[in-house]
Amino acid sequence: MMLACQFGAEVRLHKALTATQTHLQGLGQLSSFLADYELQKDENFVLSNAQKMAIKSTCIKELLKPSRQSFKTLHIDVEAKMKKKPADNYLDNILNRLGREAKWMAHIQTVCTIQRNTLRKEIIQSITPGPKFTSVQEFAAGLIVKYCLPTSESGANSNTAYLSKHVLLWRFFWDHSSMFSAFELEKDDNNSEEENNDQDFGTPSTDNSSDSGHSATKNVNCKKQTFPLGKLAVGWLMAKTIGPKLINGSRGLTMSWEIIQLS
Repeated sequence: MMLACQFGAEVRLHKALTATQTHLQGLGQLSSFLADYELQKDENFVLSNAQKMAIKSTCIKELLKPSRQSFKTLHIDVEAKMKKKPADNYLDNILNRLGREAKWMAHIQTVCTIQRNTLRKEIIQSITPGPKFTSVQEFAAGLIVKYCLPTSESGANSNTAYLSKHVLLWRFFWDHSSMFSAFELEKDDNNSEEENNDQDFGTPSTDNSSDSGHSATKNVNCKKQTFPLGKLAVGWLMAKTIGPKLINGSRGLTMSWEIIQLS
């Protein structure tokens, strides 16, 4: 009788262990399914219009702010700026999810490239005889109106900082206008991302040109030449200064033209 009871208990224990093992296997499969589901969600993730607008707005502000010194690192600065206020920039469902962050950062880089090249094209058009040719005053003031830039970084009724920065950019391109060709103006505004990424704000390409003192780097695929305007700008800009209290008025500092270094 005792043996029968012991055998019955062992059978029940075996059934319980088997059921538990089956349950655990089911949980493992469920966990794997949920992980695959999350990966699939990240692969299918698409930025919302609000997220795209936040990227574009931040990009423009960072691109045109008076203190910008490097244009090649624009996308890095935009990422850092937006991460400081994730809720305001609609990042709650993006951060700490590698797949989504990768798509977010890729879109930032694309937008920064497009905005940088758009500004570059606008400057070139403003110094080239044609329907968009304009004075430096109209060009600088026009950017402030077009992009709804703040009147000043201190909140006062003055846009001296923005005007000064845009005048410096315009002047640099004006002094080096011979390095730009009609190719710059004929480029379609809707260029592919790959083509945009090949164009740096400070290194314009021309069809058939050469720069004395600088060797051109030939691109066999597109048969264009790229000039090191970034390096050229450093010496040119550092040799010039503007008066004190123009940008850093609160500290009475003289701002070097190096502030618009293009490399």
